[in-house]
Amino acid sequence: MRIEAPLLHTIPFNNWISKVYISDDGKVVTTSFKEGYAIVKVNEGEVLMRKIKGAKISMIPSKNILMVGVEDSLNFYNLIGTLLWKENFSSVIRDFASAENGNVIVATKNEIVCYTNFHNVVWRREWGGDKVVMDPSGRYFVIAEERGIKFCETSNANIIWEREFLEDIVDIKIQRGGHRVLAVLSTGDIFLFSKSGDTYWEYKLKYVPKVAFDYSGNIVVGEGNNVKIFNDRGTVLKSWELDGTVNFVETAQKSQYLLAGTNSGTIYFFNRDGIVWDYKHVHPIMTGCVSPYGEHVVAANKHILFFSNINYYESVMVECDRIIKRMRALGYDVKRLMEIYQKMRNAYIKKDFDILMSYKRAFDNVISRIGKAAVEYAIFTDNTFTQGKISRIIFYLKGKGKVVITEVKVYGNVRYKAKISDIPKKNMTKGTIYIMPKASGRIPVELIIKYRSGEGNGEIRQKIALLADGKRRKVKVYSNTDYKKLTREVGS
Repeated sequence: MRIEAPLLHTIPFNNWISKVYISDDGKVVTTSFKEGYAIVKVNEGEVLMRKIKGAKISMIPSKNILMVGVEDSLNFYNLIGTLLWKENFSSVIRDFASAENGNVIVATKNEIVCYTNFHNVVWRREWGGDKVVMDPSGRYFVIAEERGIKFCETSNANIIWEREFLEDIVDIKIQRGGHRVLAVLSTGDIFLFSKSGDTYWEYKLKYVPKVAFDYSGNIVVGEGNNVKIFNDRGTVLKSWELDGTVNFVETAQKSQYLLAGTNSGTIYFFNRDGIVWDYKHVHPIMTGCVSPYGEHVVAANKHILFFSNINYYESVMVECDRIIKRMRALGYDVKRLMEIYQKMRNAYIKKDFDILMSYKRAFDNVISRIGKAAVEYAIFTDNTFTQGKISRIIFYLKGKGKVVITEVKVYGNVRYKAKISDIPKKNMTKGTIYIMPKASGRIPVELIIKYRSGEGNGEIRQKIALLADGKRRKVKVYSNTDYKKLTREVGS
């Protein structure tokens, strides 16, 4: 079920943004564009813009550190724009990358340098490098130059394996813990390697794809108008067709969330089941990112679009709490609702929002079975159904006051007639539905009972599968209460 996109802020930028990052707390967004970079305080809408041509940026969200590379220097800033440290090199910086633990690797034309705590040199190697990627845990990195890659240990730059390709490398991704490596070539070929360098599979695509690893280690591929998820055997697990060419795919580092933006201006936010929400903008969506647990989402073009999923999940919790308080005030038993609500709260605290929403569906299911008048019901089917012969479905309803049946309908390949009677001493209503199947075999029917009471109106919907084969079976019971106790009261 899709929800409305939780757009919180739209901040005009007036420059095409090429890359965007977000702090773990969602308060600060950093961006790069052709003329420089910017630090944006989301809630205040404050933009600290610095115009430095050719600047490259990266961010260590867990440390609230922004790295800015300009020609032969790498600068470390905090998120209010104060310079913390500056490192100079003998040649132009080609790329740099960081991990959650603060390790940084810088690739220049002539050397590769590894730092810890931002400025302590761990090692230097006289390698060339065009692109460097670190696994989020910081244990491994991949260095790419022209048509070759090296998979290495971060602690000592030990080369575990190397590969050469016939075409240029356009993208590299490494899974958390270094378990798998993705290489994308200019021809649209994708290669998936193991930690030991074995080739899991290679895949040929028509266009050069956008790729990422999701939290489970599956491979997310955006190509043309499609987003697909592959496992490590190359099997497509899921696929979605979007409204335009996919410009990027990004995944949450610590949860099963995925973000994609298209050339038609639509942002898509996914969970493990599919699209949670989408949002249409007037400009193509060029880049985006999602916080580790999926609370905050940023997408960018000539605007910064900030979405707060946390606000939506907070509203879910508030609404469920309000429902419980209301039903308790009316005298209903809310024990089951409280049990589910506590599980929802635990999932909310752990930021496992997929689990939270699964419990929300269970919460809604309990509410729907209670109904507006909170009646208890039990439905019994006869033990034999035969084509052309009459059998019965009997139901009992019990409420706090008198329950009046206003309508009974049966949908399915049957003829039926309903008879209603009261059991005043037990404050119950009994209904008998005489059913004659029009065919033999399995006949799905839906029973709808509408009622009113002193506390409101409601309805019961129950799907029942009848087997019209003339065979005797045990009585089938459907109930939202302790039907044994209910039937014992009426003497059935």
